[in-house]
Amino acid sequence: MKKNIELLLNELESFGLNNDSNKQEGRLKMKNITKDTGEFLSILIKSNKAKNVLEVGTSNGYSTIWLAQNFLDSEGHVTTLEFDDNKITMALDNFKRAELESIISLHHGDAGEFIKNQDDQIFDFIFLDSDRKQYLIWWEDLNRILKPNSLMIVDNVNSHRQEVDKFIEIVKNSEAHNSLIVDVGKGQLMIFKK
Repeated sequence: MKKNIELLLNELESFGLNNDSNKQEGRLKMKNITKDTGEFLSILIKSNKAKNVLEVGTSNGYSTIWLAQNFLDSEGHVTTLEFDDNKITMALDNFKRAELESIISLHHGDAGEFIKNQDDQIFDFIFLDSDRKQYLIWWEDLNRILKPNSLMIVDNVNSHRQEVDKFIEIVKNSEAHNSLIVDVGKGQLMIFKK
């Protein structure tokens, strides 16, 4: 990892933790992934040789940088989705500071609409860290846009289990997928599309 990216990730990690401990209103929190989740996602992208990554939930770009830095020495791209104007401004600044703007496309707007309008089987890695109540609604389209033999990772399945229980049940009952909950960060649901 390049030194400037490592330093920026450390700074953003501290900022996120401090910010979230001082804010009561959910929309003002960064709700960033944990550092070990970033490392986990990075290893998965490298080991699966992912090239076209979709992230749903950019926030201030902390997790996006973890995803995109894998493509500094190889071909690949991260598409990330966010609706909050302030977080988009922060994320774009952080992508520039990390010198990753050419590797990242940030889309401002409704994630469900974006997902619905994508072509079939275009992403080989999807990371969900967004409005958990929407995952069931998005499931059919998420599955459609994910290539076979690819991974989808869902954050916060241990910390917010009640919000994702039905989603987990549907995934676990799918014959087209293998899934496993991994105790990294706040809990990661790994979904492998056969």
